[in-house]
Amino acid sequence: MPTAAEAAAPTTAGGRLMWIVSDELDLLGDLWVDLPFAAGSRGDVIIGIDTRTTIERSVSALTFSLRDLIYDVEVGYRGKRRGPGSLGLGFSVGQRGREHVDANGQPWVRYVGATLRSTNDPLLGCCGPGAGRPIEGWVFAGAVVEERETRADAVLRGAVRFRPAGSASSFARRLVLDARVDGLIDGIDLAADVEIGPAIDFALGGRRRVGFFLRYLHAENPLGVGDSGVLAGFEYEGETVGRSSAFPPAIEGIVALGGGDDARLAGQFLLRFYSPTFLGAHRAVARVDANILTADDTGDLYYFWEVGIERPVVRSVAGVYLYHRSNHELAEPNDRITSLNVLDFGIESVGAERPGLRRPRRRSGAVEGAAHAGVILDSSFGEDLGWHVRAAVRWSLPPWGPIGPFVRAEAEAGDADRYTVAAGASVTATCDVEVSYRADEQYASADRSVLLLGARLAF
Repeated sequence: MPTAAEAAAPTTAGGRLMWIVSDELDLLGDLWVDLPFAAGSRGDVIIGIDTRTTIERSVSALTFSLRDLIYDVEVGYRGKRRGPGSLGLGFSVGQRGREHVDANGQPWVRYVGATLRSTNDPLLGCCGPGAGRPIEGWVFAGAVVEERETRADAVLRGAVRFRPAGSASSFARRLVLDARVDGLIDGIDLAADVEIGPAIDFALGGRRRVGFFLRYLHAENPLGVGDSGVLAGFEYEGETVGRSSAFPPAIEGIVALGGGDDARLAGQFLLRFYSPTFLGAHRAVARVDANILTADDTGDLYYFWEVGIERPVVRSVAGVYLYHRSNHELAEPNDRITSLNVLDFGIESVGAERPGLRRPRRRSGAVEGAAHAGVILDSSFGEDLGWHVRAAVRWSLPPWGPIGPFVRAEAEAGDADRYTVAAGASVTATCDVEVSYRADEQYASADRSVLLLGARLAF
């Protein structure tokens, strides 16, 4: 029988940044999360989101040209192993696709299938009780039930991790060999992306890890990277903090989905990574916020990236950040990429960005917020203002029974302005339902404002 620790289903997330030596691409960036929505002793219901962004070349020192957004979204049941010699069996349905960025094309397949897993740990036992096993992994096989702009009968993917045995040194115990396959089967032909190579793992607190790897990628999957080459990079993954404040090292994030006028759809996938502390209470932070907004004429794919060094200051954090915003079009030709890069100073309330129920001590509620001001390093808008400011505020009222009403607003001003105003209710400790109005000068769509009804979930 599984232990109590194995019966719990943690949310796990991660990110990878890879340099690729190939003819066409320069960088690959991955974000992923496994969200358990029902946990039990026999298994868990999981929603999984996995994205990979392929980057062709540098447009400027801090802005890049994206080629594809590769994604896999699935819902399924992940069974747990019943004993040391057993395998965990899971079932899922999902969609795998490749959205061309600033170019035509959006092929995808929908599938249903089953997974066999040698460990209960979604991180392949890298930092849990199974870290001493010499070999472990998983394999998924599924049937394609619908397809678009590609041909496939089945999906096959998996991963295996091998730890060399017999070495007494602590450094050697961190060495692993990873192999991954991700492919489509059409008739008797398998077209797959295959990665293989060594890695060095370092365990962090709270069942998190950082790894550095060197792999060779052989690319044949029509929904994959599309270019073979040598990968060199690092990854940071593990259990998320699941609360309103993150003590480093930590990972936390947000997923959001909404719909609005003229059948427009909006999606958000945000991950924030915190390093261990150094020089006292300082920590490095990286925030990657990917957003999609559809429209009749075109779809927007836009990113907010932030990298900085910060430290706690009286229930807040203050720091210096490099902030980037870029906008692209999904599956539509586009010869103009808009971007903005800023170096700024900021201060914000701990956990102010996270959705979820607050219980203010005052009858007037609780106010949280963030404020940043800085200088523009480069911009594609040509306004030459030189300055840039951004701010956010959230006012959470005392709960009415299990529901916590709130209002919030965000704004950004400089070479390109945007703002969001929203009102809604927190329905759980981690989930908000809200009505929001967004306006943004950087949207590619002719309609640069939208009214949305949606939900935001923190993990």
